[in-house]
Amino acid sequence: MLLPLATWRRGGLRVLGWLGGDISDYPGPIISRRCPPALRGAGFRALWDRILSASPPADVVVLGRQLADLGGGANPLLTLPHTRHQADAHVAHLGPDWGRYYASRCSGRTRRRHRQKWNRMARAGAVSMAVLSDAAQRQEALQGFLDLKSAGYQALGVRDLFAEEGYRRFVRALCALPSGPLHFSTLRVGGSLWAGNLGLTHRGRLYLLFPAYRRTPAAAACSPGAALTRWLLQQGCESGLEAVDFTLGDEPFKARWCDTRLPVFQVTQPLTTRGRVMAGGLQAWGAIKRQLKQHPVLYPAVLRARARHSTTLGRLKR
Repeated sequence: MLLPLATWRRGGLRVLGWLGGDISDYPGPIISRRCPPALRGAGFRALWDRILSASPPADVVVLGRQLADLGGGANPLLTLPHTRHQADAHVAHLGPDWGRYYASRCSGRTRRRHRQKWNRMARAGAVSMAVLSDAAQRQEALQGFLDLKSAGYQALGVRDLFAEEGYRRFVRALCALPSGPLHFSTLRVGGSLWAGNLGLTHRGRLYLLFPAYRRTPAAAACSPGAALTRWLLQQGCESGLEAVDFTLGDEPFKARWCDTRLPVFQVTQPLTTRGRVMAGGLQAWGAIKRQLKQHPVLYPAVLRARARHSTTLGRLKR
């Protein structure tokens, strides 16, 4: 069993958590198939105590985004104190017939609306979609994709991961690999990048990690991100993929395509008196955010307000 852990400072406290956890929706232990079953259950607690004693001093353990099942076996970290994460994950299980799957998830009226938007997009220029398997193609498309993704983060008023050079270097290194699990897809209109998705493939599943799309009024009227998602689902059906995993987040569009909701958990374990204060605050704030994100009226209003605030700050900085 490998546990990629790190310690850092947050608000003056020492936190033990996932190494690189911000860029992964499913951080977790990497467990050998030969791992003794007892270490996935009650036996893990004794091992965990030894891990903590061998780790640098910390005030609190924060291990977020935990799935209950890891490769067909129990996640041993959920033998530790845990709560529900603020959002769940969503998976679409596919079949070999795209037409049947599409009709089962979208009404005739919705499919007509998709065709109308596609035709509108085609009038703006020739539409092409591709999965970039060549490292040179990936590198050529990457900067445009990162620009789209950063613009999306800024529009939502959330942290822009790709404004940080370390994350950009990490993605560039992935795209430079001649082979591997990276799945980089693009949608272009008239040669210009209108949408992209950076994900991974593993054991018959496609994981959609970083969707991005152009947010100009002309592009928004065509929904290029949604068009690329439909194409990826179609490609999945036709290539024999078992499932497309939309990963973490309760965005409404996922309910259209997905038939499985995966509960996600967070392990929060205080190790000192100061850590108990932080753990209590994290758990309370997580519960509030989960309730807010499930509200059909309040959460969209919060997103709109946050986006307006972000736009105003951006103008002031300029």
